[in-house]
Amino acid sequence: MQFILILYHLYILIRYTKFYKKKEVKKKSSASATVKVISVNVYQFNKDFNKFHDLIRKYNPDIFITMESNADWEQANRKLEREYPFTEKVTLENTYGMHLYSKIPFVKSTVHFFVADDVPSIEARFKTADGHDFVVFAVHPPPPSPTEETTSKERDGDLLCVAKKIKEHPVPSLVIGDFNTVAWSVTSILFRKTSELIDARVGRGIAATFHAKYWFFRVPLDLLFHSPEIFVEKLETLEHIGSDHFPILCEFHINLSDIKQEDEVKTLAPEEEEIVEGTKLTFTVENDLNTYEASVYAVETTLESNTLSLKARARYANPGGKIKPGRSANIEIQLREITNTLVIPSIASIAEMGQDIAYIYKNGKAQRVLLTKGLRTASSVQVLEGLNRGDTLLTTGVMQLRDGMNVSIAQLKE
Repeated sequence: MQFILILYHLYILIRYTKFYKKKEVKKKSSASATVKVISVNVYQFNKDFNKFHDLIRKYNPDIFITMESNADWEQANRKLEREYPFTEKVTLENTYGMHLYSKIPFVKSTVHFFVADDVPSIEARFKTADGHDFVVFAVHPPPPSPTEETTSKERDGDLLCVAKKIKEHPVPSLVIGDFNTVAWSVTSILFRKTSELIDARVGRGIAATFHAKYWFFRVPLDLLFHSPEIFVEKLETLEHIGSDHFPILCEFHINLSDIKQEDEVKTLAPEEEEIVEGTKLTFTVENDLNTYEASVYAVETTLESNTLSLKARARYANPGGKIKPGRSANIEIQLREITNTLVIPSIASIAEMGQDIAYIYKNGKAQRVLLTKGLRTASSVQVLEGLNRGDTLLTTGVMQLRDGMNVSIAQLKE
């Protein structure tokens, strides 16, 4: 069992190493000039301001973002504002202060408080000197911990709100900051699929950023996701500045005409799409043979921390008060309907040597066919490839069948 777990984790983590094949980024003539961004959780109680200023001067980014920056950090960073005149400042003393400094002018800048009035995210839209628009989201959701939040609801909700906001933008987007989770967590995967962004770490190395003072315990909590029109040229951690996080540096360019990265976008499968207001559902109650229909009127914005389930409320008119309060119900929600597809009983499909097969009846013999499956339930399987309409599928005694075996049909169902 331990060996299996080791293989499973290697399978997950191999994507975050340089051994994983990554498409080479070649800058084309239609691309923007390179943009350089630095993001760092400065640690609110760190007073080594000069070390941070030296880092900014050394790498000379176009944009830099600080998290956990309070009034002391805002005051100290004023000496950088001559080179970085465009700023968005959210000065807080609760370790969730956030500041964004830029050489590139803002088209628009907005501060969001998605899940709490003291946990900000910054959204800033820019236009480069060569005319390329892009949006930067700076995030720092609260972690689940005894001293912060007892569950991950606020963190997950904050990131999902950012993901939804990104989908509203017609321009390339980049999300960067202290996510308080690793790139391969369920939360990050859900964020990546919902936002339809690309994880910049894939194929570039783990690039652990926390804890900067303990070499034997470091994980990548400071993440970066980007649109397929944004091409990351460099992603690396920088030297220690006295914080418990290492800074991260990203260099990228924008190319709207290059579609090479589009196949790296992972989206939510239709069955993963969230329930929205107006979604119809049916339900039954105990000791009642009737089926009732209700409509969703409210959906929570955050996921259940342990199960990642989403809570929703639906309304049923209950004419005559037939259904009494407190009775349990079984609910069924149809997220989509697939028409014009082939569905077979699950007992007719066999797993053999890593392949899915079935047997059809042809000229008095059993013929083995390879299947490509789609959706499945406990009793049925959608077949995408391998069967055609009009095939006679064998559904009983299939475990004893062999290719070319003589068979006779006792009962035929249309």
